Amino acid sequence: MPVKTPASDILPETGSLPTQKAFKPATSKDLWSGAGIGLVCLIAFALGGAAWLNPGAVLNEINSVGPRGEYGLPFFLIMLTFPLFLIAAGYFFWQTWRWWRDTRAFEQGKQKTTGVITQLWVDPPKGTGKKYCVGYQFGDSHKAFQEVHSRVYNRLAVGETVKVEYVPDKPQLSRLDLRK
Repeated sequence: MPVKTPASDILPETGSLPTQKAFKPATSKDLWSGAGIGLVCLIAFALGGAAWLNPGAVLNEINSVGPRGEYGLPFFLIMLTFPLFLIAAGYFFWQTWRWWRDTRAFEQGKQKTTGVITQLWVDPPKGTGKKYCVGYQFGDSHKAFQEVHSRVYNRLAVGETVKVEYVPDKPQLSRLDLRK
């Protein structure tokens, strides 16, 4: 029977839980979403900056909306917070570029090696259910963990050898290859 290690009862021979999360390559959907959110933030920044350059046009827009002013408040808020949209746009563009760069480096430079499962644990549910985690070690004592499906978790055991995909230059870009 596999030895399971609860997060609250770490086995002394295996040490503490690994803190490095396994690398998850970005999908094209992830990249397009990040770039899209960055673009929306950039447009909001431009609208807010334009509102400051020509406040009369914004006031005319607010007055022409109607008695309830459905669109007045969002324009006013964009006008007040527009510098924050530039910061947000920069963050999303930077994050998307990092995802793309790391995914490209992983796909072009990945190698396979043998690793060992050091720990198995289940994180308590936080609204979305339990998280089944596998701690592994490979190479020169590089440690990481990866979330897996419960079916995969149930068939693994501490001490079992597994295939690990990693980038030699950046061992933090690693993941378990659990395909049979």
